[in-house]
Amino acid sequence: MVPLPLTLVDEAAQLIARAFFHDPLYRFFFPCERKRIRKIQALYRFILREHIRHVWMSSEILEGVVIWEEPYDHGLDIGLWAVKEGFCFFKTLGVVGLVRVVAFAVVSFFWRRKFLREEDFCLTVIAVDPSCQGKGIGKKMLFCLLTEADKNEASVYLETQNPSNVGLYERFGFVVVGKRFWKGGEHVMMRRRG
Repeated sequence: MVPLPLTLVDEAAQLIARAFFHDPLYRFFFPCERKRIRKIQALYRFILREHIRHVWMSSEILEGVVIWEEPYDHGLDIGLWAVKEGFCFFKTLGVVGLVRVVAFAVVSFFWRRKFLREEDFCLTVIAVDPSCQGKGIGKKMLFCLLTEADKNEASVYLETQNPSNVGLYERFGFVVVGKRFWKGGEHVMMRRRG
């Protein structure tokens, strides 16, 4: 895996928007299918810039993106760019979408504080371009993170809102440590012990 350069943030946001188009969380945030891709893309353009030092791509060819935070490094990288990007973000998401995203982020923040420990790795996002799914790219990216965590004898924490992901993560040794229900579905917190 290689770090995602800033020059590829837009392409990575497009990839994530395609990968998450049918995800229950994003269907809840942005119910209008016609506008969903553009809104997910705007959301992730913001998130990728915010987490840029934690963003990796599957290879030199952008087939997958992962955001993971290392132990004791769960902070944000918000800079002056956030004012300009934040305005565009608000304009694209609209009031209802923004309220849903912010409300979920606030609640998720408290769940994360309860379950994420400072010494954990945190898998924030893993996405594979739909045209590349089924080729083992997601497993390869997850394996890289788990290998790094094992070298450091650290646990890995993640959250998912997509029930179909739980079994996949369990096959990699994750266990459910918490569940919460919200208007759009179920929010599952998982950990893999180091």
